[in-house]
Amino acid sequence: MKLKLRFRAREVNHHLWSNHDIWYVAYTVETPLGGTSRIRRSLGTKDVGLARVRRDCIFQQYSEEEQLKQASRPPIKPFTSAEVSNPKRSKAGH
Repeated sequence: MKLKLRFRAREVNHHLWSNHDIWYVAYTVETPLGGTSRIRRSLGTKDVGLARVRRDCIFQQYSEEEQLKQASRPPIKPFTSAEVSNPKRSKAGH
């Protein structure tokens, strides 16, 4: 899944909220089928500083996973003009 983030530089608590003194993180990810899913997770702390560190660790994990996926994908070869004008037909059904 791909993480979708919007950060505002001056808002250090972006994606964080406190509920009964416990800090939570909320973010959106792209699903493999192209949809989106909203994730809400407890950070298990009452300390806002620790909550920021845990949020940043979660986002870093997503970033590293995405970089690994990108590195393992073969590069996409663009179609040549011949392939576009004369696509190969499948042998199935012929």
